[in-house]
Amino acid sequence: MSLEGHVEIVLPQDPAGSAQVRLAEPADVTGLLSGRGGEDVVKLIPALYALCGTAHAAAACAALESASGFRPDDQTRRTRTCLVLMERIREHILRVTLDWPAFIGEAPDRNTARAAMPLLAGLKAVIDPHREAFLPGAATVFDAHGACEVIDQAERLIGDQIFNETPQGWLGRGGPSAIGQWAKTRTTIASRVIDELSSGRGKDLGAVEPVYLSEFESSHSIAPEGRGSDPCPETSPLDRRRSHPFLASSGKPSVMDRHIARLIDLAATLLELRRMVLDRTVEPHMPGPVRSEGIGMVETARGRLTHQVSMHRGAVKTYRIVSPTRWNFAAGGIAERCLNTLRGAAPDDRVTCASLIVAAIDPCVAHSVRGH
Repeated sequence: MSLEGHVEIVLPQDPAGSAQVRLAEPADVTGLLSGRGGEDVVKLIPALYALCGTAHAAAACAALESASGFRPDDQTRRTRTCLVLMERIREHILRVTLDWPAFIGEAPDRNTARAAMPLLAGLKAVIDPHREAFLPGAATVFDAHGACEVIDQAERLIGDQIFNETPQGWLGRGGPSAIGQWAKTRTTIASRVIDELSSGRGKDLGAVEPVYLSEFESSHSIAPEGRGSDPCPETSPLDRRRSHPFLASSGKPSVMDRHIARLIDLAATLLELRRMVLDRTVEPHMPGPVRSEGIGMVETARGRLTHQVSMHRGAVKTYRIVSPTRWNFAAGGIAERCLNTLRGAAPDDRVTCASLIVAAIDPCVAHSVRGH
């Protein structure tokens, strides 16, 4: 059992049969963290989770501070949020440049991926030079001018290699027809993948009625268990950005819509990050506050990450982490519902389409797809 978990997709030989989504639960971290103080936990968590380590650190801090009744100053909260947003940007760039080329039979764009890797470290160097933002009681030094220079680098990279125009200009293009025009007139990997999906099976693949986690009260959206026969809500870039004009008419979002939502989230997160740096009053696109003690929530590139902790005499008693995978690949979750749209397809085609669906929902999850 790993810390990240693993998803197995089983497609029955009977074309009319239902797909099975088997989530091997991530390892319980309570045994690793029990008895430790808050500072030890915050230092250990990012080392345990290579994927979205900054988001894990932010969620851990929020949970531990909530449990102890401590509220960090606005500057520290601002620093943490900026680092989480930059990590989200970096992860989106990596997925588009390393994973998407395979959809059109091309090699990964490693040059752009390499250029994206230093962005988070560069931002840390100017807004958290002493690496204290995620320590209890932290007081950070925030260099807004230096932060804007790093954001400028990210914007140039995204504009040149992803959109072939400014991210802000791309976001303002208009409705669904505008995204089609962009896809046909640009030459980036992202534009060609969207063009391929829009003209092929991706336009209708995996299209189901969505149920979004953000529509539920935060106090009832900590974990997916206990929902009975109700569909399990999803948490994803699509959940965050579904009101954008590119997606507003998508009653049943498809694989193509989910890839478009990832691009929207990339561009919009970049703009939110710049506003957060320049205007301290601007709040990021994050979940609302939870009034349960010991809970921290952070929006990652994949969706909502939740840490839940109980403390006893200043030390961890229990610790729970609920990743986006737990929601999206739960029984009755969005992955299962999308995969069951493949009923009736040819066996080989079902395996290929299943992989496309999983990649559109959660490109980072370790998974396997097989027929049975």
